[in-house]
Amino acid sequence: MGCVSSGEKKPKTVKIKQKNTMSIILLGIGGSGKSTFSKHMQIIHQGGIDVETAKTYRGILLTNILLGLKAIGAQKQDLDNTENYKKSRWVSTFDENAPWDDELIGRIKALWADEGIHETWNEIKDTTLIQLDYLMNNFERYIDPNFVPNDEDILRARQRTTGGDIYTFEEEKTIWELTDVGGQYSERTKWSNYFPEEKIPHAIIFFLAIDEYNIPNTELKTDQYHTKFELSLSVFRDMLCSPGPVLDHEICRIVFLNKVDIFEEKMKDDRKWNEFKEALEYTGEREKTSCTNFIERKLRDINEVSLGKKNDNRDDLRIHVTNALDRELMQNIAKDIKSSILKYVMRGIGWEINM
Repeated sequence: MGCVSSGEKKPKTVKIKQKNTMSIILLGIGGSGKSTFSKHMQIIHQGGIDVETAKTYRGILLTNILLGLKAIGAQKQDLDNTENYKKSRWVSTFDENAPWDDELIGRIKALWADEGIHETWNEIKDTTLIQLDYLMNNFERYIDPNFVPNDEDILRARQRTTGGDIYTFEEEKTIWELTDVGGQYSERTKWSNYFPEEKIPHAIIFFLAIDEYNIPNTELKTDQYHTKFELSLSVFRDMLCSPGPVLDHEICRIVFLNKVDIFEEKMKDDRKWNEFKEALEYTGEREKTSCTNFIERKLRDINEVSLGKKNDNRDDLRIHVTNALDRELMQNIAKDIKSSILKYVMRGIGWEINM
């Protein structure tokens, strides 16, 4: 079921003797995990993020902490009876670009020590991308002016992608070019710009965060979709089935059902489990593989519709259940998708590749 395409001519077996460039576009709505995957590829292929680049993430991590605390402070009704209510309101109005002085650091520590803050955070943590638990566990490291974030810190730093961030790396005879494209509504309107006729990408990887089945969709332009999962599914369907570069060209199609680690945690909660069953009309077992297989079938049904419109012989989707923070898992998946893309491209021109 890999990303391969059949040809009528008998394949010729060749060895790759010159460098080939394989381009991959990372697509998905905001917060689906594209940038985390891109950073992971840099870490895997470079042995880590270079020091000068790593230093730039300290400010992002500190800003993430403020954003997480502001999200808690916005839940005023849950904080009325706590001693830290005034501190929380002060942080909520704090300028994210202001210097981190002793007063700010002291108030943040006091807030995080408050039981009411933790109770509120546990209620809302599913709805935010900020990993505040991890960040606050490492807060003492971050406030050191000479601190240099490590790979784990960088993977957890959240920053909105605007435009397309391009990252390239070389492996044996192949140059890989990854383009991480912004996923917010305003950025999705520009997706077609990354499929110019003179350089159609060899593959797309679509990221769908499977934990977002109960996270409200807040995009005003698409408010007919109640959850972010519904929005992702709609964007996936439009991408494959609507006239455009993905439908009109033979491009290897890969999907990451991402954030399976968060999804598994949600499954343990009876309320959240019932929300999943209701949202997807699921009647199967309370077990990860059964749930992900159910979602896979939905995606394959959409893909079959798109292939029917073209009436061609492209194989089905290559689907991976992923946790973009798991280095070993991502290393194995990266190896698999690179092999799939190379085979797909070479067979599409009547070659069979020996790797």
